[in-house]
Amino acid sequence: MRGFRFAFLISDLKHKKKRQDDYEDCEMLFDMYKLIIFDLGKVMLDFDHMDSCRGLAEFSRYSPVEIYEGIFISGLEEEYDKGRISSLNFYREVLRRFEIDESNINFEYFKKVWGDIFFEVPSMRRLMETLKKNYHVYLLSNTNEIHFEWAYNKFDILKIPEEHILSYKLGFRKPDKRIFYEAINKADVSPKDCIYIDDRKEYAEVAESIGMVGIHFSSKEQLEERIKGLGVKY
Repeated sequence: MRGFRFAFLISDLKHKKKRQDDYEDCEMLFDMYKLIIFDLGKVMLDFDHMDSCRGLAEFSRYSPVEIYEGIFISGLEEEYDKGRISSLNFYREVLRRFEIDESNINFEYFKKVWGDIFFEVPSMRRLMETLKKNYHVYLLSNTNEIHFEWAYNKFDILKIPEEHILSYKLGFRKPDKRIFYEAINKADVSPKDCIYIDDRKEYAEVAESIGMVGIHFSSKEQLEERIKGLGVKY
C-alpha cells in the first residue's frame, strides 16, 4: 500500500511538472513577438484609385482609364509616393498631363478628389486596439502626403499605431527592404520579434526574407486565425 501511494505521488508530481512545462511553453510562445506591423491599403482601409481618376475625368477630355495609366502606370504616382515631388508639383503635373484648367480644380479641391477614396475595413479597428494591449503596433505603407493626411484626419483607426512608417517621408517604398528595417530599428527589436501584415503577397514575402513573420492578408477572419496559430494574444 505504501509503495502504491509513493508511485501515485511520483505520477502526480510528473503531471504537475508537465502542466508547468506546458504553461511555460505557452508563455514563451506569447512572448515571441513584440511588434505587429500593419499595411494601410486593403488591410486597415480599403480604397479605389479609380474614384480619383473618375473625379479628374469630369474636368478632362481623357477617360478615367487613360488618367489611371497616366498616373499609376507611367511612374508618376511612384515618384510621388517616394516624396520626390511635392504635393503642389504633383497637382500641377496632373493638371498639365490631362489638360485640366486650374480654374476648374484648385489645389484644395484636388486634395479632396485625390484623397477621398478610402473606407474602413470592418472590425479591423477593434482587432488592432485589442492587439495594442499586448504588443507594439506600427503602420507601414507605400503612400503619399495627400492620401495619408486625408485618411488620418478622417479615420480614427490610423491613430491606433504608435508609429507610421511612410514611403513619402523616407524616400523609398516596398519592396525595398529598407522600409522594413526602418520599422525594426525604430522599435529597437529583432526581425524575429515582428509580424508583418500586407494584402500583397510579394511584400509579405519580403518581410519573411529578412526574418519577420509575413502574413498575406485576405480578411479579418483569416488574419485572426493566422495570428491565433502563432500564439498571439488578442
